[in-house]
Amino acid sequence: MRIAIIGPGAMGTLFAALLKRAGQDVFLIDKDSQRAKKISRANVKVKGSGFDFEVKIKATANPQIVTFPDLVIIFVKSYDTESAL
Repeated sequence: MRIAIIGPGAMGTLFAALLKRAGQDVFLIDKDSQRAKKISRANVKVKGSGFDFEVKIKATANPQIVTFPDLVIIFVKSYDTESAL
């Protein structure tokens, strides 16, 4: 499944990492192009109760790159929802 996650904060990145680990094709969409580049270059590290892993996640500031996603998840603060759409 091709999944676009808008908002690479703590929750967006966590869900992206878990979905990627489960074998999904995940893209993080960020309004900050520099942060998107950093995410794409580095592995995302997840540590928690009972799990500890790293995954590579694609990130972009250009949502048009993510063509025909099967699912879009929005993880932004409520006051940013309108601009994220």
